[in-house]
Amino acid sequence: TVWGPYGSFGHVLDEEAIDLIWVAGGIGVTPFLDMLQHAQRQESHTGRRIDFFWTVAKAEDAVYLEEIEQ
Repeated sequence: TVWGPYGSFGHVLDEEAIDLIWVAGGIGVTPFLDMLQHAQRQESHTGRRIDFFWTVAKAEDAVYLEEIEQ
């Protein structure tokens, strides 16, 4: 099941430790950057798994790749 960000985008990070799948395209990655940092701080406590998929048109458009890989 896939549904969009309704209301409080990112609120699931504060809820139970459910696994998540995130999908972003191009500059649409920016809301996920902060959530990734938050999730990284919480990861050891929740055991949550996040599968994150981000696509860009060209490799040089992947300006946040290093930050995401960290």
